[in-house]
Amino acid sequence: MSYEFYLWNITNPDKIKEGDKPNLVEVGPFKYSQIVERKNYTISDDNRIVKYRNYQNIVKISNKTAMITTMNGPFLIIDYILEQLPIQVRKLVEVFLIENDYGPIVTMSADKLIFGYEDPLLALLNKYIPQLVPIKDFGYFYGQNGTESKVFEGKTGFQDISQWMKIISYDNQNHLTLWSTKYANMINGTDGYGFSPMVPDSPFIFIDQMCRSVSLDLDEKNGLFYKYSLDWSTFDSVAKRPSNIGFCTDGYCPRNGIFNMTGCLETQFGFPVPIAATFPHLINVDSFYSDQIITTSSTVCQNGTRNFQTFAEIEQLSGLGTATTI
Repeated sequence: MSYEFYLWNITNPDKIKEGDKPNLVEVGPFKYSQIVERKNYTISDDNRIVKYRNYQNIVKISNKTAMITTMNGPFLIIDYILEQLPIQVRKLVEVFLIENDYGPIVTMSADKLIFGYEDPLLALLNKYIPQLVPIKDFGYFYGQNGTESKVFEGKTGFQDISQWMKIISYDNQNHLTLWSTKYANMINGTDGYGFSPMVPDSPFIFIDQMCRSVSLDLDEKNGLFYKYSLDWSTFDSVAKRPSNIGFCTDGYCPRNGIFNMTGCLETQFGFPVPIAATFPHLINVDSFYSDQIITTSSTVCQNGTRNFQTFAEIEQLSGLGTATTI
């Protein structure tokens, strides 16, 4: 599997302080290759259930690099949890911000922003209150390289191949307790690295890094290769498709096109990380958000537009395929 990362570079950081809209220019791609192995697997005595972990290793395959000016993730994290900190620690943070000229915007290399770097404020708080700030590093894919997933429990397909790799439980849970509805908390489908032969028209994938299941729609058939795509309404909080609703936390639902990852990341890192996910280039994001920024894409076609799509091509006899976002 391959990754192509694009990052938004803020070109007017000083003007933002004066009240201007952030001017964001898309920079990339930064290309990486991912290899996923199922490890530490065990099979039940009756051959019906398998337990395993997914181990992933991500390797850079291009020399492209760049310095990116963007929002300072650790600053936003600390600001989000500031009221939970002891008063003495809050005063320590205030002094640190002044003495180190540390603020909401940071300039960092693309590689570090993606896979992680030690942040001085996180490191300081980790030293004094590790129970509240358990990490010193930050990156948008931090903890996703050279690491193992939590334990998956799935069906082997013994006596019923249509059930192959269907998830029974994840991290010893047959459903999540993170979201606001029973439907949103369901763990449906496979882990996305394989499907049973003769894949149904709307297969489900459970994405553990996002703490949710998503469904794919059959787009086209090319012999034994079927193409399935992720609907643009997947991140809508108000949608006609029942699989897209209920992903709200603490009674709060973001507007359409925004998927709030804060609670999910808290289960992975031990404290809330205020990050949201959208489709590429803010596609289908409510204008309430997109109107607050100015964006310029570096990945446009000759006619000035670009067709984005997230899809999987799956061979029907084996259930194996590839997933792509373009």
